[in-house]
Amino acid sequence: MLTAWTSPLSVDAKLRQQLRGQLKDLQRQFGITTVYVTHDQDEALSMSDRIAVLNKGRIEQVGTPHEIYVRSATEFVCTFIGDVNRLTPQLVKRLAAAPGSELKPDAVTYLRTERVTIVPDEAGASAYTIGGTIKERSYQGTSSTYSVDCGDNGMLRTIMREDDTDYRTGDWVTLSLHPDHLLQYPDGDQASPGSGLQGTGHQAAEESDGQAVLR
Repeated sequence: MLTAWTSPLSVDAKLRQQLRGQLKDLQRQFGITTVYVTHDQDEALSMSDRIAVLNKGRIEQVGTPHEIYVRSATEFVCTFIGDVNRLTPQLVKRLAAAPGSELKPDAVTYLRTERVTIVPDEAGASAYTIGGTIKERSYQGTSSTYSVDCGDNGMLRTIMREDDTDYRTGDWVTLSLHPDHLLQYPDGDQASPGSGLQGTGHQAAEESDGQAVLR
């Protein structure tokens, strides 16, 4: 049996979460395959066993939520699902020039916000570090999102658990970036589904859609 649902509109956040749980309970109870169509990326990731990401009527990628998020096949999927930083060409070239790096210096490069980490000093960092000044802090209760001005290397955003941080606007911080978390795509990949180069892993075009299939 195949059942199709579309995501509810104009529902407050807590009720929406409750409805998600109820839909998953019904799906498990009756053992049905369900197609859930939504523009809400968090909804698709949390409710699905498999996701199909559509762009202008074309399927960009089909996979598990983890595959879609961590190993985004195309630039569109990468930017559509979750929150990302687009690294400046200057920073990409700097990282690509590091000893042992396998990064492509001319590729479009992204890094998910939660993959950027503020560390006390370079001793606790991964392969790449970059310094910057906190320009903005957005408090979300259990976590805070920081916008860090890294000068010529651009602005990077990072999300940190609130109990792990005590940073304020104007503080100088060291950011740690791990090469395995960088997602790279050839220039112009937005128009070329399926052409992602590499990656271990928000804004959507108006014509795009997110389709989630639950099994």
